[in-house]
Amino acid sequence: MKYRADNDFYLFPKELLNNEKYYNLSSNSKILYAILLEKHYINNELGVKDSDNRTYVTLPNDSIRELLNVSSKNAIIKMKNELVKNDLLKQIRRGGGKSNKLYVRIL
Repeated sequence: MKYRADNDFYLFPKELLNNEKYYNLSSNSKILYAILLEKHYINNELGVKDSDNRTYVTLPNDSIRELLNVSSKNAIIKMKNELVKNDLLKQIRRGGGKSNKLYVRIL
């Protein structure tokens, strides 16, 4: 199935469930990955690229907290760290109160 930005659902790679490499990921981290994956595809279509022509996503922690109904900022940081540890996400700090650039690894 080809991804479309107007889908009413998130793409969720089966590999997150079927590959034992990802068994240690929390369910919320897997859902966050699906959200970031969608944003990656949208930004790719919009041409949101860095100076190396790589697609990236920016999504403030407050937005993630609302999407996942999570009250703790530390929980969001933990989810992102799980994705980084499992080589599914790379974060680049931008400073100045800006959201990090998030590079999603496509499974």
